Amino acid sequence: MTSVLARLARRLSEIKADESCITITPEFSEHFLKVFEAGKSSFTGSRMNNIMLVLPYILRDLVAPERRKINAAINSAQDGDPLYRFPLVEDPCESCIEALLVFMRWYNLIRKRELCVDELAECHRQGREMREKLKETFPEKSGELLGWNFGKFHAVEHFVVTIILWGWLENTCCQSGERAHKELLKCL
Repeated sequence: MTSVLARLARRLSEIKADESCITITPEFSEHFLKVFEAGKSSFTGSRMNNIMLVLPYILRDLVAPERRKINAAINSAQDGDPLYRFPLVEDPCESCIEALLVFMRWYNLIRKRELCVDELAECHRQGREMREKLKETFPEKSGELLGWNFGKFHAVEHFVVTIILWGWLENTCCQSGERAHKELLKCL
């Protein structure tokens, strides 16, 4: 995993605005490794947005060198070896990218400034689809005890009601640097 995460961080640091409308700095890539490899710190919402926007492009063939070695070991395994007749390892990045694309379709729709009734119903439908795709693609959710049973994941079900009551999601978002954070929390 150390090699995979280092490769992913290197790919992140190669993202340039003239090609993708976003630049990810080497410092951001170092922070990425600090979060995922060392388990220290976390990402702000805007930093997570940046990662989500580029992941479908940089995940492709991410684990190719490791996969080749594993499959070579499986292919050379003899009778009695635990790897004998073990199925070859498929590239997991493809299913990860599919899950990210389902998430991004929902995310782009839910973040629109104005939504009609049909779009709200579609937000709800896509939210459920996104939740199921994430559970299917990442069934263990990093091995956490409660798996996918946590508040923010369940909140997807209530985004449509939040939009109906309060309008655009930015009106109620309280992330650092966002309008509601300044006006609703700091002023109080």
